[in-house]
Amino acid sequence: FVRVPPNFRERNQWVLKQALDAGVYGLVLPHLNNVDDAQAAVVAARYPQVPGVADFEPEGQRGWWYRIAPRYWGLTPTEYYDAADLWPLDPDGNMLLMGIIEEPEGVKNVRDILREVKGIGAIWAGPGDMSVAMGHKGNAGHPDVQANLLTILEACKEFGVPCATGCTAEEVSMRLEQGFRIIITSPEKTTRGLDEGRKIAGR
Repeated sequence: FVRVPPNFRERNQWVLKQALDAGVYGLVLPHLNNVDDAQAAVVAARYPQVPGVADFEPEGQRGWWYRIAPRYWGLTPTEYYDAADLWPLDPDGNMLLMGIIEEPEGVKNVRDILREVKGIGAIWAGPGDMSVAMGHKGNAGHPDVQANLLTILEACKEFGVPCATGCTAEEVSMRLEQGFRIIITSPEKTTRGLDEGRKIAGR
């Protein structure tokens, strides 16, 4: 996965195309705040679809370049075209767009994003930038920040979209019990958070 530059309202579609053409399996979209930005990312990440197929809309605008990505995926260019569509918009797609909701505007619009934009496959509830945007200067544990994270989580549950969040090793169990389905822990010193998550999941 590649984290592309924030504020997709700039419509830097070429950045998404370059990352996808290098063979990545997904993109992380920071500061995703509204339906228009989410829809623009979906359009930029999809190839134009064959007219008449069930998932034709939204019609993609990704340019066709087949020299590198298919080789990394171990596919022919034609096979790659079919495989590199967005899940769950295309149930057979193998590409994921994960939007990071990390500002109050995004929290306000998260249900609209999930309702109207079918190409967003997961949402990351981001506590760090959320705390700064809310005036809490990096205090991700502030009750107001935590309330916004849970609002994002409940919206994801409502629409059946996996929700991610970052946490410490000590928070893994709590976050899984809350219903977060993707846990991102800090690997600076140990893999304790990963080990704890695997133990809880029975892996």
